[in-house]
Amino acid sequence: MFDAIVAAPFEDIPTGPSQFPIVASLDKGQDCSQLTVPSVSHRRMLKDCLEFGSLYSFPRSWLAIGNVKLRGVSIRADLRFTERRETEAKCWMGVNLRSQLFWANLGHLVLLRSDGTVARTARKSEHPATHHDVELGKLDPYDPATFVPFAITFDDQAWDISVGNVKARVPVQEMPLVFSAGRVLLQTYMCRVGVRNLEVRVL
Repeated sequence: MFDAIVAAPFEDIPTGPSQFPIVASLDKGQDCSQLTVPSVSHRRMLKDCLEFGSLYSFPRSWLAIGNVKLRGVSIRADLRFTERRETEAKCWMGVNLRSQLFWANLGHLVLLRSDGTVARTARKSEHPATHHDVELGKLDPYDPATFVPFAITFDDQAWDISVGNVKARVPVQEMPLVFSAGRVLLQTYMCRVGVRNLEVRVL
């Protein structure tokens, strides 16, 4: 019932046009108006970061950067887990580029699990059932409470990924499915996450 009520149409407060590059330190109690979260979602400033995310509702556990759909984009940010609700599936946090919706299989998502594993999403074809994760490496040692630098770039040549000391380059020509443009999302699964030192540029 709650999900149905939250999904009911209502007039959003307009966020206005996005100005790029977006650069926000987010570590001195200063929020950024270019960052939005879903209605009734958690969002607060901590002393060292902006915290967002949900411990129970994945559809509302994201933070959008800017108010536009982008094709070529570069994002840098430091992320850390602030609170986790571990289940059989590990909590994770990540960066989703060219995102069409909050679902992981409707964008190009790079994620870091609470055990230090880094992965990216992929599809073998256009069919959603072919969605799977591609393991890229593991941070070892890893403390989920510490900040990890993310640096992700997606352009017409490649998807470049850097999470801590795990790095990968995925040529666009080798990807079976490539979304043309979409939102820039920071996403979480069954956890809250802190973000700081955010920098987003259009390519």
